Amino acid sequence: MLIPLRNYSNYSICESNIKIDDLVNYAFQNKLPALALTDYKLLSGTLDFSVKCQKKGIQPIIGLDVDYLSCLGNISRITLLSKTEKGYKNLNILSTKINTENNFVLSNENLDEFSEDNILILGGLYSIFDDIPKNKNNLEKLLNETLTLQKKFKEDIFFEYDSNLDNSFLNEISHKLKIKCFKSSFSFYKKKDDYEAMRILHCVKNGEYIQNTSFRIKNNYSLDSIEDGDNELFTNSNNIASKIKFTITEKQISLPNFSIDPNANENDEIIKQSRSGLDLRLKKLFKDLSIEDFNKKSIPYRERLEYELNVITKMKFSGYFLIVSDFIRWAKSQSIPVGPGRGSGAGSIVAWSLLITDVDPLEFGLLFERFLNPDRVSMPDFDIDFCKSRRDEVIEYVQEKYGYQNVAQIITFGTMISRGILKDIGRVEGIPYSEVDRMVNKIPYNPVHPLSISELKENHSDQLGDLANSEMIDKAESMEGALRNVSTHAAGIIISSDKLYANVPLFKDEDSHIMATQFNMKDCEKAGLLKFDFLGLANLTIIDETLKLIKNNHNLEIDLTELPFNDLKSFELLGKGLTCGVFQVESAGMVDTLIKLKPTNLEEVIAVLALNRPGPMQFIDSFIKRKKGEEEIVYDHPLLEPILKETYGIIVYQEQIMKIAQVISGYSLGQADLLRRAIGKKIKSELLSQKENFVKGATNRKIKSSDATKLFSLIEKFAEYGFNKSHAAAYAFITYYTAYLKAHYPLEFYCELLNNSINNTDKIFVILNEIASQNIEVLAPDINYSNFKFTVTDNKISYGLSALKGVGEDSMRELIKEREKNGTFKSLYDFNRRVSRSVLNKRQIEKLILSNSFKDFGHNISKLFANVEFIIQKSDSNTLFSNEDDSQFFLNKKFDILDNIKAEFESYGFLYSQKKQTSILSKLNLESFKEKIDNKSEIFEDFYFYVIKSQYKTTKNGKRYILINVINESGFFDLRLFDDKFDMKSLQASFIKTKIKSSVKNDFYNVNIEKIEIINDENMINEISYLSFEDLLEFETKNDLSEVKVHNQSKILTISLN
Repeated sequence: MLIPLRNYSNYSICESNIKIDDLVNYAFQNKLPALALTDYKLLSGTLDFSVKCQKKGIQPIIGLDVDYLSCLGNISRITLLSKTEKGYKNLNILSTKINTENNFVLSNENLDEFSEDNILILGGLYSIFDDIPKNKNNLEKLLNETLTLQKKFKEDIFFEYDSNLDNSFLNEISHKLKIKCFKSSFSFYKKKDDYEAMRILHCVKNGEYIQNTSFRIKNNYSLDSIEDGDNELFTNSNNIASKIKFTITEKQISLPNFSIDPNANENDEIIKQSRSGLDLRLKKLFKDLSIEDFNKKSIPYRERLEYELNVITKMKFSGYFLIVSDFIRWAKSQSIPVGPGRGSGAGSIVAWSLLITDVDPLEFGLLFERFLNPDRVSMPDFDIDFCKSRRDEVIEYVQEKYGYQNVAQIITFGTMISRGILKDIGRVEGIPYSEVDRMVNKIPYNPVHPLSISELKENHSDQLGDLANSEMIDKAESMEGALRNVSTHAAGIIISSDKLYANVPLFKDEDSHIMATQFNMKDCEKAGLLKFDFLGLANLTIIDETLKLIKNNHNLEIDLTELPFNDLKSFELLGKGLTCGVFQVESAGMVDTLIKLKPTNLEEVIAVLALNRPGPMQFIDSFIKRKKGEEEIVYDHPLLEPILKETYGIIVYQEQIMKIAQVISGYSLGQADLLRRAIGKKIKSELLSQKENFVKGATNRKIKSSDATKLFSLIEKFAEYGFNKSHAAAYAFITYYTAYLKAHYPLEFYCELLNNSINNTDKIFVILNEIASQNIEVLAPDINYSNFKFTVTDNKISYGLSALKGVGEDSMRELIKEREKNGTFKSLYDFNRRVSRSVLNKRQIEKLILSNSFKDFGHNISKLFANVEFIIQKSDSNTLFSNEDDSQFFLNKKFDILDNIKAEFESYGFLYSQKKQTSILSKLNLESFKEKIDNKSEIFEDFYFYVIKSQYKTTKNGKRYILINVINESGFFDLRLFDDKFDMKSLQASFIKTKIKSSVKNDFYNVNIEKIEIINDENMINEISYLSFEDLLEFETKNDLSEVKVHNQSKILTISLN
């Protein structure tokens, strides 16, 4: 029987579509006693492969294919198989070196560093014998090199005989050195039918086109092409497999020692720290109470603490809590902003006492068992939010404390999925982009849960149309699941009790300064490695910078943790829907809910965060009506009222489901958590068992069986989407903090919100629109007054120069540095005399000109822009300019007048000043569009707008539309146009006439464009005083557009627009 000793999985990046399950199932179905995994360069699949093989009774063989520099000077591949744990450690070290050291090259000179307890396989596809000139000189060199390798590996060197290749050298060297051969069974794709897909995958990896691909391999390397036999070539594979007894097994999580002292008792430590921490919390919480009342109020807190400590210490998680508390305390001591909590961990009073969270779990009715369940032993998981700009400092602290070789990030893999694969196929096969785009848009767009090709074929064949039965979709299905690239997990950090090097394969991302495990997140846990999530949250950075600016501008220090949650101004802001920059509530759905609900307390904000997601969204309207007394609050059983009163009788949170099970059926909260999880898994047998237990427990408490069955159906329905209240509560804190700062210190908040988006023109545009609606003035950029970032000056916001497109923050910093050192720039000559060419190039100067940032010099932007080339030519060896007279730069006397609108688009990325456009539109629109949509009025009428920006978007169902950002005299709006044939580019910077139709769907008010017309000269002649549209764009404004002069070739007209 042939044992396949060389197989790739999809962890061989862009080289295989075989998944680990495919390999293991193949071996099981063919009754193979052993099977090898020998991925190229990475060992990422080895643990999963080994564990799954063992469960099926198969001996896993762990190997690695690596690049090897042969004596002929060419890079080929060799295969190494581990016989023992020592051999596997050597493979770990080798794979780590390959994936972390850019200049590492494996050759005969250093192979012996990794040879111990490993088997060497030469030959086969990509080997040192493959695709080389067959001559006597090469044969002699390879013979000598193989002899050297044989001395290193002794009886553990073998040749892979591949009948698809020229084996003349391999046969001769095998005969002379008496090295045994085995029949090649190399496979890197599942089925023969996948061959064309593999050619495309090869092209994707190497940036090739199919017509000139270097892929010249025969279609004989699939799992279903493996042959079997009983001659020596076949049986030798068994002999090699018999040398291997090693397996990789799952390990228990091993925590690093929290204390430097290995004999320190972590249970004693957590008890001591938690009790003292709780005392501090309670003294602050009940500071105004008498001693008697203080003691009385403290009882439930102390009882809860002791209960949690008992669970934590028994489950041996004391060290975990102490480690998390330690790096959070360190971060706070360094003034690094830390979030109030995240996930179910906010339900722990121990976490609150240790300063891991800032949410009082008793005040908000949060449950510890939702986080750590004594009836379900699994690792706790604290996700910690840090200020995005200083997160790396905390990771550095952890590295210093626990050892640089004990801390690592976690690998992630980019998977090939349906829409992306079609684009890849289109590029590789040279299919016109328009045709590829047409096919891609047939696939529903769902970035969170993208549909597989098989799901699309089965459930969306009508939408796929001609794509459903095409060769393209078949190729895409074959490629699906292949891994495209590697990166690192955005937040996951491993802290190990042992050094990771040699024990775990590692790699290093070019964009990261620390190592990462080659195992993914799930396999890290199986390997006994503990993951912590260090998340970078931009909102914490915005909050921190806003507080600093308030301190600077108002000499006022604000401690957000001391704020009471009863600030009317903050809730009014939320109720008005002014949520740009307010954490978690910026989406249209959130804004709509807040405006309707008008929250008046934090509990309602928590509910809003929990309700606005698929599933509970259907109950938003009822929630709002019940709060306002417009709908009766109904409880399905009197015992539910205390549990559901806060949410007006509607089940919103997972914690409520757990409490219902406790109150109705006598479940412990741990058992109730198991019930919640069972419902989520939807395993029929488990659900029936839980239902039986629930009803039995209820009847024991004198509740009718029929009522209990009804209540189980109720919680079964809600448990599918009930949200974690601990997470919602913790995040509601940040929502409140951002709302508070925005309501009371709008200038400072908007300023830092803009700075956080300084490289995102789309976001800046949205923020500026809301700022304009609040009558806050934003000063245009100016090289003599603006800073490199947005600043607050005289109750106004000054535009940051770095926010302009293409100028660069570093250059603007240098410009400001020069201005602060030597004063404002007096002229164009003075500016360029003082600013080196290494700081500003031609392109950057053009952007500053187009934004009118040189306005102080008194030169027209058209004149400046037309003469940039002459300006540059006037440079000497040190600066861009030499003589003091600005007129020397303007040699180009004839130049076109720049379109100010296009100039703003070029420099800002959007239309910055809109007075001209809105003044024109105010003469055309008979009614206020803003009033119409604010009142949710039924609309089917004409409105005129000016287009700021347009872009293609796709609905969740995959339908493409054009999102058009428009303005008119009543405000800024987003409109949708569902018309595939309309040219999006033609809309940019245009006046449009639209037929708008309103609709209400799923309780959401929408407005869409039914008909659109770009206004041309003839239309405008009919609309505005017989002047052309282009004439109107050449306005020279006087008296706020009450009178304008229009230059049009030989005629100059003066008209009144009043």
